Amino acid sequence: MDGSQHDVRLVIFRFDADNVDALNRSVTSALDRVTTPGPGRKDVPEVDAAIGVQDLEAGRFHLLLVHRIDYRPDHISGIGDLVVFSEPRFAPPRADSLQLATPAYYRRQENLRPGIGDDRDGKLTKDAAPWLARRLGGSARDVHASIGFVSDSEPWVYCAAHYRGTRDLQRLRARFAGYDYTATTAIVDADDFAIRLGIDFALSFDNAKHASLSVLEAAVLEQARYSTSLKQDGTIDTFIHVYHGPVHYADQSGVIESQDDFAAPVGGSKAWFAKKTDLEWQSEYRFAVGTIDRPVEPRLRIPVSPELRELTRAL
Repeated sequence: MDGSQHDVRLVIFRFDADNVDALNRSVTSALDRVTTPGPGRKDVPEVDAAIGVQDLEAGRFHLLLVHRIDYRPDHISGIGDLVVFSEPRFAPPRADSLQLATPAYYRRQENLRPGIGDDRDGKLTKDAAPWLARRLGGSARDVHASIGFVSDSEPWVYCAAHYRGTRDLQRLRARFAGYDYTATTAIVDADDFAIRLGIDFALSFDNAKHASLSVLEAAVLEQARYSTSLKQDGTIDTFIHVYHGPVHYADQSGVIESQDDFAAPVGGSKAWFAKKTDLEWQSEYRFAVGTIDRPVEPRLRIPVSPELRELTRAL
């Protein structure tokens, strides 16, 4: 570990690069045992940062794994700056809490305005014509078929946007003003914001209330252990994954030519960062926070810590 932060309640450890590399090698080794190496393996997001959070007051330990991802085609340029559009009362510099919601919430909540609510959020769509034509003994030119995929375990998402230059920012401001999102907040550093959002999530997350585990998953979690200078043998109470990156806009996410194309290792993360091209004007950048549990509450509000607030600035 390469350092820690202390306050009355928390001890926060950041694992050094060697430990992160070892963790990624362990994931790859585990995948080798259960999957066939192939193109789909590039969909497995590597861990970029690993954080240990020891809550001394609650007597709990949380392991936070951060993944920076970008599923856009290679020819698309970088990210630029990050900004959050919201109603003024929900702007991070002044709000007491932030709302995170699952893609299923945005798919199913009927009172959300189009563009915020989206019945395709978190879905991957693949062209199934080649596979179906082969099954029917015909030509793919004569068959039209597509199949949609949704992850069976979704994270809670916090939405921002990315932009390049004043003109792009003004374009976004004008579009989001139509939703009464008139407050504009800069996110100063995406990586630091992702880490602190994960920490704040961990401290407010209630395993029993907000999510559920299968019997097998609960048994696996119970065996997870950690050791630090403060405690030689402790239970890891919560695994938190934070994925962050730009949304990839595409009307189709791939082609199904054989049975193997129905599955992609950890394909869920690709679905969480996919939207159709009619919403490309949003230039969305997402922070997706999840656990090994399955969400029970589709929408959460987490308190904004002073550390998280310091990573934002009103524009």
